[in-house]
Amino acid sequence: MLRKQTVWFMTMLSLVAVLSVYYLTTPKEDMSSSIFGNNVSKTSEKTKTEDSNIADPVFAQLKLQLNDSRSKMREELQTVVASTNISEEERVKANEQMKELTKLSSTESLLETLIIASGYDDALVRIADNNIRVTVKAKKNSPQAANEIIRMVTKEVGKSEPVSVEFQTAKK
Repeated sequence: MLRKQTVWFMTMLSLVAVLSVYYLTTPKEDMSSSIFGNNVSKTSEKTKTEDSNIADPVFAQLKLQLNDSRSKMREELQTVVASTNISEEERVKANEQMKELTKLSSTESLLETLIIASGYDDALVRIADNNIRVTVKAKKNSPQAANEIIRMVTKEVGKSEPVSVEFQTAKK
């Protein structure tokens, strides 16, 4: 039963991640005109002005690679948990590691959403080896912006893990 719930949760989390990337990468347009087939030239004008808001494909690719590597790790751990040739202690340890991976993925997604919602073009958060690395796509960078992001991450994570912030300047 627990495995079914875990698979269901990971499926839903993956779906949310894919839909988020899709939403961020699709140009915004007037929905009423596209529904009724009245695509006017102002839609293309809107798309040109909003190109800077489209998610960076590099960020999307890095997120997909991270999700893929975590999925592979999760599959390996599920194999260990399902194995009858391994001691109960090792299976419990593998199950705990799967829970930790799920927690890390959820925390990273939440932090990315919070950072983007606070006005940045895109964000990539990686938590590994007791470090939190944040890469932010923004029009400008400053020490104050980095401190704001660090405070946001620290508040959400609630730990005193080192947080590093790197900016990638967005094209204007």
